[in-house]
Amino acid sequence: MPGREPENDSGALCAVDSVLGFPNIGARLGPTPERKVAMDDAAGLKTRTEAPDLAAMRRYRLGRLLREIEARDVAGALFFDPVTIRYATDCSNMQVWTLNNPARYALVLAGGRVILWESLGAEHLSDDLPLISETRVGTPWFHFAAGDD
Repeated sequence: MPGREPENDSGALCAVDSVLGFPNIGARLGPTPERKVAMDDAAGLKTRTEAPDLAAMRRYRLGRLLREIEARDVAGALFFDPVTIRYATDCSNMQVWTLNNPARYALVLAGGRVILWESLGAEHLSDDLPLISETRVGTPWFHFAAGDD
C-alpha cells in the first residue's frame, strides 16, 4: 500500500538491509548514525572538526591547471563543463542546469588570469571569489537561447 511503512521483518527494505548487513529499523535504509561512525573509525577515517582551508584549496586547483597549460605550451584553456568551471573558479552557479544547457564558460590564461562568462543577471555571484579576475555576461549556446529571437 502506498505510503505505508514496511514491517521490520518483511518488505523490500528488509531484504536490502539484510544483504548489506544493516539492521532494519522501520523504513530507514542504511546504518544507524552510531554504526556509521563505528564503520568510519574501523576504516581509519577521521571526522573533520576544523573548516577546510578554502584559500589553499583554490591555489592548489588553479596551480594544477596552470601547470597543465604550461606543459602543453598553450596560452590558456577554455572550460564549459560546469564541474570543471567549479574546479577552476570555485563558482558553482546552476551546475545541474548547465549540464544540459550550456550557458557558462571560463577561460584560464597561462599567466593566471581567470575570466568567467556568466549568465545574464548572475554576474554578482562571483564577486567574492578571489580566483576570478573578471566576470562578463556570456552568450548561451543551447537551442532555446541561441537563435535570433
